Amino acid sequence: MIPLREDPRVGEIAISMAGHDAGLILVVIAGIDGQHVLAADGRTRKLMFPKKKKMRHLNVIARLSEEDVRLLRAGKINDSFLRRKISSLNLETLAQS
Repeated sequence: MIPLREDPRVGEIAISMAGHDAGLILVVIAGIDGQHVLAADGRTRKLMFPKKKKMRHLNVIARLSEEDVRLLRAGKINDSFLRRKISSLNLETLAQS
């Protein structure tokens, strides 16, 4: 299982629809295979310990900008970057509904 940062799903922002983290807003940081990705939010799930999620358990609602995706793939972001991006998109209200 080797995480792939060049996966086209990297940078997608999604709401977890299943599991103990249902309702959590996550950013896809790497792909694993056709069904699984690694996701983090910078708060509950840090970049050092991302959550392995099935794509069918994620509801994609937005995408980071191409510049942000480039930084993510290069490994030049941190947890506070993810927290700022999630809060700036004001997606918290979508997760509650």
